[in-house]
Amino acid sequence: MHNRIIISLIRSFGATTCTQTRNPYFFIFKQPGIDGKMRAKNKVMYSRKCEDYLETILRIVKQKGYARTKDVSDAMGNTPASVAEMFKKLHDEGLVIYRKYEGVTLTDKGKKVAREVQIRHTIMKKFLEIIEVPLDIADRDACIMEHHLNPKTIDQINKLVLFIETSPTSAEWIEDFNYFCESGEHNKTE
Repeated sequence: MHNRIIISLIRSFGATTCTQTRNPYFFIFKQPGIDGKMRAKNKVMYSRKCEDYLETILRIVKQKGYARTKDVSDAMGNTPASVAEMFKKLHDEGLVIYRKYEGVTLTDKGKKVAREVQIRHTIMKKFLEIIEVPLDIADRDACIMEHHLNPKTIDQINKLVLFIETSPTSAEWIEDFNYFCESGEHNKTE
């Protein structure tokens, strides 16, 4: 029921399910062309669930060199049956190569999507850490934000993070921010 509501909401923003497999977890967003008719954008948008799986597979492969159903199941807290089902869907979309009882590997397309998600996660986590969100919360919140923010917003947040990290006065800025968080007042020391 919950998935149907999410899919309906996504469709209300002009998305259609992926035409190759009619898979409800993959969406193509449409935009008006010059003539006013709706045209599919070049980029397929994947659901949060799909992106989370791809990111998890990438992380496990980096650690172990391979990813089995049990590895992904343990990492995500899902049943092996649910993981195997998603592996099949990801395989049908050309994002992974799945062989029953052998595990899964990312295709080039799957690696690209997983790396993009991982980069967005890192940007959001760095931003949250800069504003003094505790590490465990920053990691969980970054996982939510990485899927829902517009790419332009993420790009601007990345620029802010880079600006703060490379600014010669960033230590002072962060110190002043910490003082403000604790006291609710600006630091008036000169």
